[in-house]
Amino acid sequence: MKNEDFVKLLKNIKAPLPFEINDKILEKSWKFYSEVEEKSKWEKLEVIIFGEPKAWKRERVRVGAGRQFLGMFDPNYSFKKIISDYVRDAMEEKGIKMIYGPVKLFVEFYKPMPKSLPPYKGLLYEAKLLMPTSKPDVDNYIKQVQDALNNITYGDDAQIILERSAKYLSYQPRMEITMEFLSSNVWK
Repeated sequence: MKNEDFVKLLKNIKAPLPFEINDKILEKSWKFYSEVEEKSKWEKLEVIIFGEPKAWKRERVRVGAGRQFLGMFDPNYSFKKIISDYVRDAMEEKGIKMIYGPVKLFVEFYKPMPKSLPPYKGLLYEAKLLMPTSKPDVDNYIKQVQDALNNITYGDDAQIILERSAKYLSYQPRMEITMEFLSSNVWK
């Protein structure tokens, strides 16, 4: 972005600001933005995990003899571990370390096609011309992925600035995870 385009963009901000935009603020903003832009670039990581996606389940309290509290049981542990292992391996393969900057997360969940579905409908679902509206909800799927990637790829899921997810039916159940992120030490 050129300096004059940058200045025009900032001067066209519609939200009321608690300060007046002056040349000093514009200069400092341009300097910081240029540094971040120079040291950062958007990178992409794509991972496909074959198998049936699992929806997030509520954690359960474990109680022993005499109603003694033993702790929390995480029914999602094994599936989250599968996701984190696949993504960790993909990151190592591409030489990607922990991500400190903004992350865009895109996940597509492909549930298994019901055996009772006629082939003509199955073809429409496979081509994404029909979409499933059955349970589980797509947000229960995405919760699994967010939890699995926390402290593996990024430090906190607060770094996710954009998230899109969708569920489909397929003859090949799988999960396709795509992450776009700004790689830079500026964010540390």
